[in-house]
Amino acid sequence: MNEAPENPDDGIRPLNSIERTGELLDLGTTSIYGFIGTGELAAVKVGVRTKILGPSIRRFIATRKKAQVSPAPYTKAVGAHPTSSEPMPTQATQKRKRGRPIGARDKAPRKAKSPPKSEGAAAS
Repeated sequence: MNEAPENPDDGIRPLNSIERTGELLDLGTTSIYGFIGTGELAAVKVGVRTKILGPSIRRFIATRKKAQVSPAPYTKAVGAHPTSSEPMPTQATQKRKRGRPIGARDKAPRKAKSPPKSEGAAAS
């Protein structure tokens, strides 16, 4: 088994709870159980509790792809790019896809309901 190097300053213990592993990896418990199921995280049972092995967490982190992040493109719907000199649009100047300003009524006002007819008026 290819063990990841130990780093005493990384906060990873030899055995970690599901919750602690989730905090370390910034993942939910369902995701942690999913990675245990796929074998990407090694787990052992200690009594009724499931513990994640520290070297398994280090290996999991080391084998992740490096993120390829590029700056967000300029789009008028989102607003000006932070480096642009163009001001960010306000809510009043933003338009919906149909061309109406945000906040404009989508439907015509409803007509008031007429009061129900009484039975006496219907008989006459």
